[in-house]
Amino acid sequence: MIRPTLLAALILGTSASAAVADGFLIRPYLQNVTASGATIFWETRNESPGWVAYGETDDCPRRAGSEDRTRFHRVRLEGLAPGRACHYRVAVDGDVHQGVFRTAPEKGGPVTFLIVGGSASWDKGAWENTGMAEHAAQWNPDLFIHTGNMVTDGRDPAQWPLQFERFAGTMANVWMVPVRGTGEGKRVLNTTTVTVRERPEDMQAFMRSAATQQAFRKKPNRRHDGFSRYFELPGAGEPYAAFDWGDTHFVLLSYDAAAGAGAWVNEHLASVDAANVVVAQHLSIYTAGYRSAVDSYRAEVPVAMSAVREALESHGVLLDLAGQAKIYERTHPLHDGRRDHWSGVTYLTQGGAARGGFPEWFTAVGGLDLDAPGYTVVHLDKTSGWLRTFAWDKAAKTIVECDYNRFWRDISIPRAVLARLKKAEAPDLPAAVEEVGALAYAPAVETLLPLLESNDTELRRRVARALRRIGAPKATGPLMACLRDPGPTVRREAARALEIALDPSFCRPVGDLALEPALDHEVRAALLGALAAHGPYYFAMDTAELVLRQADAPPPLRERAAWVIDRVATRDDVDTLLSLVLGERQTYPLLRIGHALDRLCAAKTDLAGDGALAKSKRGRPRDTFIKAWKSALDNLVLSEAQRKKRAAFEKIRHRRTPARLRTPVNLKE
Repeated sequence: MIRPTLLAALILGTSASAAVADGFLIRPYLQNVTASGATIFWETRNESPGWVAYGETDDCPRRAGSEDRTRFHRVRLEGLAPGRACHYRVAVDGDVHQGVFRTAPEKGGPVTFLIVGGSASWDKGAWENTGMAEHAAQWNPDLFIHTGNMVTDGRDPAQWPLQFERFAGTMANVWMVPVRGTGEGKRVLNTTTVTVRERPEDMQAFMRSAATQQAFRKKPNRRHDGFSRYFELPGAGEPYAAFDWGDTHFVLLSYDAAAGAGAWVNEHLASVDAANVVVAQHLSIYTAGYRSAVDSYRAEVPVAMSAVREALESHGVLLDLAGQAKIYERTHPLHDGRRDHWSGVTYLTQGGAARGGFPEWFTAVGGLDLDAPGYTVVHLDKTSGWLRTFAWDKAAKTIVECDYNRFWRDISIPRAVLARLKKAEAPDLPAAVEEVGALAYAPAVETLLPLLESNDTELRRRVARALRRIGAPKATGPLMACLRDPGPTVRREAARALEIALDPSFCRPVGDLALEPALDHEVRAALLGALAAHGPYYFAMDTAELVLRQADAPPPLRERAAWVIDRVATRDDVDTLLSLVLGERQTYPLLRIGHALDRLCAAKTDLAGDGALAKSKRGRPRDTFIKAWKSALDNLVLSEAQRKKRAAFEKIRHRRTPARLRTPVNLKE
């Protein structure tokens, strides 16, 4: 429900954020909002006393602050009522700033929160000038979670004012809950590392101490830990923090304490009793990464986060948020390496832009081609919830919705939606299809399949998209028939649905279609991805190789073929890869094949787009690289641990039908 007073304040604040007045270097903003209090931060251009007038009415009858003259101000407001609006006002040298926020509810109730990340990479003014700020304000969120990389170097004081200028209107009225990312840097003060402090309360006390604040006052431009200076996390603070808002429990993990995060989360959640648990950290647990030759951000439960994954899944966490990669991606609900819509965790990467690598087996939504900025809004109550994601379409110059998903723990919710779908008439069918797809409710497949034969192109597209969101191998046959649909958007959605869930017995006809020049290259690329995710490794390898050798294959299709080869190739394929290197004419496929050879031969090649390999010519000039790979393979000596790891890897690559990882768990009525 939109609360008019706060919504107006958000939009008003946003419109004023573009011009920071003379008195403030950083305008007042909220931190650590609870049921009874909140902290107001601001920074002035000159030293001045710091006072806040506040109260439940706009005349702000109460005051808190200090006469101490400083540039950096932190004032705690206490004695507030739960779930009530609080007005506040800060004046500096005649420049007056006003805001209004809502305190946390005392207990229970729904929560609506926004998620952004990677804003340091946005163009200046992107959030404001695209209208994204007003668009986000329409949800009147209770919280605003940032998944990290607000700046590129958190120890450089000059970078922080732009971050606060960008979100000034929002942060004045809504608590931006931050997660420390790699851009913010490790927990340091000036040049002294404090990550050795084991207890988070020590760190919080250290940053709040009079000595620390005095050090900031004396040398405000010295390199410092800007994250700790500008943000106040709840409770004990970093590296692990937690708080409740309504029926939802939030957990925040600093990236530089990932090694101990799993044990802490496991112990902490053992005593938490909440309808929903949301965990936010910068490092991604599952992500397809970027479409780069190296994909250094791509991860499938990295070692550093494996203990966190186990803790999340053992305690039934609903949603995990990350922002390491500057992309948007949402996984299916996952548990123990398989899809599980009953008790799985949904992993969401919101890195600020809706671009990213090719979808992996775990990807529900990803591989989009939209621009920054972007955000996700989530609404949760006791038994259900939803999320919607929006991004900027630079070509169309408009904001578009790129994801819609509904959470549920009560089986009556999807059953009711399916019942409405079965009874829906033509005008209401598209919306009913959209809802059942957002629920990813497997029993709806039988009702959806006949709708693929509708004369309405838009309805067929929505049905194919709903089947993609559900992920049903038994829909493979009807979806393959849609690959020749007269509507191009229907064909593409059907191909993406096969990429998500494919009956392995259809691999041969899928491979034949992937080689058919008459089909859209987007469709063919998705079919290659379907083979890589669901078929025998050698079938995906052979089909991708044939695509690369097709003289007229479009460049985007060849890129996907090279990606597949990198994902599935084994040591038995080294000779094939070396042959492809000799004749490859396109940079990305060449570097991607080089990445596969590096992995298989334990070699290390410069895979930069402007490196020697990228600039090399086809044929003989590449002999030096080929000799290096062959030499590395001949001299390869693996330790016992490496041999076991490689053997396990090869076993997965050779698995004819990796169904345990790929097939969704059917929901029982």
